[in-house]
Amino acid sequence: MYIDDFNGFFADRKERVLKKIEAAMGKNIARDQEVPEEGYFADEDEGNGDSDDLILNP
Repeated sequence: MYIDDFNGFFADRKERVLKKIEAAMGKNIARDQEVPEEGYFADEDEGNGDSDDLILNP
């Protein structure tokens, strides 16, 4: 029986795709790059009380 491992499936798929791209380009692709998110989430006591509001930096 198969194990339900959603995150593991996509991590494996990502690695396989990156390896194919590397082979086609003849170059290495940097792994584990983090892209900072823009903006911040407002606290519950700010705004209209909806903690899911995203406030973007102008």
